[in-house]
Amino acid sequence: MGDAAIWERVKELLSFHSGAPPSGITPASSPQNTPGWDSVANLGLMCAIEDEYGITVATRDVMRLRTLGDIAAYVEENRGKTAAGG
Repeated sequence: MGDAAIWERVKELLSFHSGAPPSGITPASSPQNTPGWDSVANLGLMCAIEDEYGITVATRDVMRLRTLGDIAAYVEENRGKTAAGG
């Protein structure tokens, strides 16, 4: 995992929105293998990420981000970029 601080925060956000214990969350965690990670939890997670990191997660990106590791990498790649792509 690249940025440890981003990973820990994204993991905390998932735990908060899904109710899954942080100790059971790994980069391979996904809605298919993480209790409580349903569509409502995913929406909350994505909104929290957008608010916290100042990024916009496009619907097409939400659909391709399969694991929490994918999501953390996406945050690392896109933080600091504006919605216009700057």
